Amino acid sequence: MFVGHAALALALVGLGAYGFGFSRERALALGTVAAVAATLPDVDVLYALPTLLGGVSLGGVPVEAFWDGAAAHRSITHSLVVAAPIAATVGLVAARGRHRLAGLGLALGLTGALLTLPAGQPTIVVPFVLGAVLLGIAAGRLSVPWPAVTLAAGIALFSHPFGDLVTGDPPWLLYPAGFEVLTGRVTLAPDPTVHLLAAFFLELGAIWLGLAAVTWLRGDSIVERVRPRAALGAVFALFAFVIPAPTLAESYQFVFGVTAVGLIGLVPRNRRAPLSWAITGLTAITLAGVAYTGAYLLIGL
Repeated sequence: MFVGHAALALALVGLGAYGFGFSRERALALGTVAAVAATLPDVDVLYALPTLLGGVSLGGVPVEAFWDGAAAHRSITHSLVVAAPIAATVGLVAARGRHRLAGLGLALGLTGALLTLPAGQPTIVVPFVLGAVLLGIAAGRLSVPWPAVTLAAGIALFSHPFGDLVTGDPPWLLYPAGFEVLTGRVTLAPDPTVHLLAAFFLELGAIWLGLAAVTWLRGDSIVERVRPRAALGAVFALFAFVIPAPTLAESYQFVFGVTAVGLIGLVPRNRRAPLSWAITGLTAITLAGVAYTGAYLLIGL
């Protein structure tokens, strides 16, 4: 859901900012800040990366083991309690003078406090807080007020955990409080493959929403950017007869395959029209997902 988090935050903040009177350019700038902020919580996968790489070296890709190894991943960086000071750090560092100094001081104090917690692994805490500081510095170069930057980062960070409810372990929303609000994964379908496909389409929906927001704020049109070669994505339906039915535990063949379909957008590639190949590639992936799902359901009849 990494890309989906960013795309959803971009759409929410970008379109929301425009609705509250910001120009299209500034709204898109705030949406971009939100998109980057929405990816910050997932720096915690660095803690579980050795689990994944170890499985690959042994000839497998243990997705469930990867998420199990990322239990810390769903605590500090996905906590709404921690999200507030992280968002404040981004906004204050984006300001000038004393506000920026206050933001840097907050970042330093927050790092020290988080490192004292049971889940406070340096490989999680340091990149998380440092990412917020770097984002704040970058946002400071944009022509948007720092309170708006703070709000944009806050919306992104507060929305992120709820996008993880259908994959992996549920996030510990109020960490370090001693109780958990959510105790189980949200099941979209009893069939594990249908569940995965439903989660896949949720991700696609978020990405399409973000892409639509970017296109609209740029005064462009999605329909006019789609190239006919995107229809080739439907050929992916044949993979339903070749690869094992994907689940959250074993999804890499489906994910890598359907993602590769997006390369259709790059060939031939017009360097002056990156939006065209992005939209064409995503259209191809969407058609591939729909075609695969139809074939899978047909096989099950």
